[in-house]
Amino acid sequence: MATKFRKSFFGFNSDDVNDYINKTHKEHSEEVTVLNENIESLSDSLSVAETNLRKIASENAQLQAKLKVYTDKYDEIERLAQNIGKLYVVANANAKAIMESAESNIDISKSEVEKNFKNADDIQKSLLNTRAEITKTAAEFSERLDGLLRDLEIAKTSVSDNEKSSDQMIEEFNSLIKSI
Repeated sequence: MATKFRKSFFGFNSDDVNDYINKTHKEHSEEVTVLNENIESLSDSLSVAETNLRKIASENAQLQAKLKVYTDKYDEIERLAQNIGKLYVVANANAKAIMESAESNIDISKSEVEKNFKNADDIQKSLLNTRAEITKTAAEFSERLDGLLRDLEIAKTSVSDNEKSSDQMIEEFNSLIKSI
C-alpha cells in the first residue's frame, strides 16, 4: 500500500503521516475486533464439537458394551444348540439300539420302544421349542445389532461432519491469523 505524503521542511508533512497512522490504526483495530469475534465464535463451535465428540465416544463405549453382552449371549446360545444337537443324536442312537434288542424280546422291547418314542417326541418338541426360541433370540439380536450399527454409522457421520467443520474453521482461523 503505497501512500504519498506531502513534503515539509523536516521531511514529510506530519499531519499527513499522523492521518495515515490514525487511519491504518482504525482499520486494523476494526479488523482485530472482527477477528476476535470470529475467534470467539470458532472457539464456541469447537467447544460444542468437542462436547458432541465426547458424548458420541461415551455412546460408542456403551454400544460396545451392549454388543459384547449380545455376543456373549449368542455364544451361549450356540453352545446350547450344539449340546442339544448332541442330545438329539444320543437319543436317536438309543432308539436304534432299542429297536435292535426288540427282536430278542418283543414284549419288553415294544414297551421300551414306545417309551423311548415318547421321550424322542418330547425331545423333538423341546428341540423345536428351543429352535424357535433360538431363532427368535437370534432375530432380536440381529435387529438390535442392526439398530446399533445404524446408530454407530450416524454417530460416525456426525463426528466426521463435525471434524470437517472444525478443520475448516481451524483453517479459516489460521488463515485469518496469518493475514494479520
